[in-house]
Amino acid sequence: MPLSKEQKQKINELYYECGNKKEISRQLDIPYNTILKFLKDTDIIPKQTIHKKGQKVVLTDEEIEQINKRYEETLNMAQVAREFGITGAKVKSVLTSENLKLVDKDKEYRDALFYYILNLFGIESEKNPVSEWNITQMQNFKKSGISYRAQLLTLKYYYEVQRNKVKKEHRTIGIIPFIINDAAAYYRLQDKRKKDIEQAIEKQLAQDRITIKYNPSDYIGKRKKKKMIDLNSIVGDEE
Repeated sequence: MPLSKEQKQKINELYYECGNKKEISRQLDIPYNTILKFLKDTDIIPKQTIHKKGQKVVLTDEEIEQINKRYEETLNMAQVAREFGITGAKVKSVLTSENLKLVDKDKEYRDALFYYILNLFGIESEKNPVSEWNITQMQNFKKSGISYRAQLLTLKYYYEVQRNKVKKEHRTIGIIPFIINDAAAYYRLQDKRKKDIEQAIEKQLAQDRITIKYNPSDYIGKRKKKKMIDLNSIVGDEE
């Protein structure tokens, strides 16, 4: 059954908001393959993986332009890399100077989100000021297409605009995927206040970096070291 004009418009809106095709399929109750075909046919995403794994990557000017356009739209290097079948490092190597500034901006949103969660839920522990579960969710949401900025604004919408209270038993950011579309709709109506909202985030981030001793980079994306096992402690010393 062909998509209606309203369905196509809604798919476009949701894709630019969250970039998650499975989530769009679930929300609109439209088969995933139908969503995928529509996005490819309208050139919103590449029609096919451009490069196969292991293949030497030589990008054309057109591909580089497409990559930069997608990064501007998503602020998500991992997502762009997946769509074009290349590594994140390759994506970064072809970004324009303007988009490289956006990479730094994305890190600022990441830090702002980290501090917002910490201030919202309190310090989890000295070792993990923001719980490992919330850090994992931050990264998983980012991989699924929800930028750090979108995560932050969604939480601010839920707790500051809707005035929901923090419950001790629910100190998690897991609500984000369920209300992100409502948050996006709210912020679209606040377009005239966009500059004020961004300035408030920047001001709060500058203050948090001074008053909070924790550095987000020490906790986000940090690889866990595998615990080494002392065989002697298990089998004992040889006699």
